[in-house]
Amino acid sequence: MKIELSRIVPIMSQIRFVLCARTKDATRYALDRIIIDPDCIWCTDGHVLHVLYCYHEYEVGQYEVLKATKTSIILLKYDDNLHVPNWRSIVPFYGRYIKDVNSAYSLRFTEKVLGELYQHGIGLPLENLKPLSDIDEQWDIFYDPKQKGRPVKFVSSNYQSYHHPKYRLEAVIMPYGLEKLETTTKAVERHNRKIA
Repeated sequence: MKIELSRIVPIMSQIRFVLCARTKDATRYALDRIIIDPDCIWCTDGHVLHVLYCYHEYEVGQYEVLKATKTSIILLKYDDNLHVPNWRSIVPFYGRYIKDVNSAYSLRFTEKVLGELYQHGIGLPLENLKPLSDIDEQWDIFYDPKQKGRPVKFVSSNYQSYHHPKYRLEAVIMPYGLEKLETTTKAVERHNRKIA
């Protein structure tokens, strides 16, 4: 079965957002596809997960992405359904969060997110934040300041507004350890002092 989406589909930009989490490594078969469940559409590359909760009429299954541009997306359903892990059981939901961070201004969005998380020793790769800043959303950001290695969860908070269809976006990003980054930075500084 083939699904063809065009610019007129109300959730086209949200589906493009989901596709940003697909792996670019073609040998990782389970991670280069888009998965349509009864209540959501999602992709993951193992480090980043993007989910679109929405009402849809598409056939449930795993799909290959034949084409993905700004104006159209073409999906082809796989006959084989590879086993994919139950991501719902591992997605975190923490009590500590930053409320309503607007991604319309990508530089301010990135600075606010990275600045707030850095204070708690949590670092996120910039390339994983780019899709969140490219789509015009308000994000609630959930994290655990006590356990730095736990994923950071982003939930769109304007999905109930009058101007948007009924949908909700989520992204889960695995952080990297800032301790290693700080150690590397100190080593570089020591090296530079020795040469000077």
